[in-house]
Amino acid sequence: MVRGTFIAVNDIIKRDDFNNDNYIDISYTDSHSSRLLINMRNLSKGFSHSVSESVGYLTYPNALAIGHLNNDTYKDIALTNYYTDYLTICFGSGDGKFERKKHLTTNRLRYSRSIALADINHDLVDDIIVSNSDHNTISVFINRGDGNFHDEKLSYLLTDFSPEHIVLGDLDDDDEVDIVISFEFGNKLIISFGNGLGYFSETNHLYLEDSSDILAIELSDLNSDHHSDILIVQREPYTLTIVYGCSDRSFHREKIFSIRKSVSMAWLDIQFINEDHCKDLILLDQEEKILRIFMNKCLYFQT
Repeated sequence: MVRGTFIAVNDIIKRDDFNNDNYIDISYTDSHSSRLLINMRNLSKGFSHSVSESVGYLTYPNALAIGHLNNDTYKDIALTNYYTDYLTICFGSGDGKFERKKHLTTNRLRYSRSIALADINHDLVDDIIVSNSDHNTISVFINRGDGNFHDEKLSYLLTDFSPEHIVLGDLDDDDEVDIVISFEFGNKLIISFGNGLGYFSETNHLYLEDSSDILAIELSDLNSDHHSDILIVQREPYTLTIVYGCSDRSFHREKIFSIRKSVSMAWLDIQFINEDHCKDLILLDQEEKILRIFMNKCLYFQT
């Protein structure tokens, strides 16, 4: 475990190379000023606050995703705006700047909590997936390939709770994009399996041992069995749990960290830290500002 002084800048942070200099830059939203901010890494391995894009007056951008949305090989950013009925797309120009913005409007996007990009229909272009907490639905916008999109496709979650976090991956080995959804309150996850056309069918419900709210979820193959595993961070007690995926759509849980305290915000990342070709975990919380690193033992589990 590594201790240090850290500052939580906002709810969502993403990293990527926006200006093609082979350095990783950091992007995040400032919801109160309704701006997208990017700290560009420089030659001295520090960061300069060089990009600030207005998303719109009182839009309150609260989630972002990075991908290729107009087939020009440059990184683009899609954002949800909590207080508006549209999401915003900023098309990158390859030099760390954004040449234009586009808005996708729908009556269901108000109070959206999470956004993700993935190639849903196998056309090699990213599509947009959004969770809508006001309507308990998942919206999918299929990309036409040029930064324009087909009409919204809706999947209903059939639950009384508002969806909050979403992550995407292939969870049943059928080469289709599936979705894992956590909710605003409670310890339940829903896994919905995609059909490749932009719709998801609700199939699996997972209940965690601790009943507290979920702060973050991620997907990764941590035990080298070629199945996606789900990582979950919960509020109280402060807990990190791994749900290991199996080939038959079943899962088994393993709690790897828990302390009797409450946190309001946590950030989880997956990286190769010690060059053993196994994915390690990085966990940072708002209250203690302690960076916890969990080294993977590289054990293989036959499933």
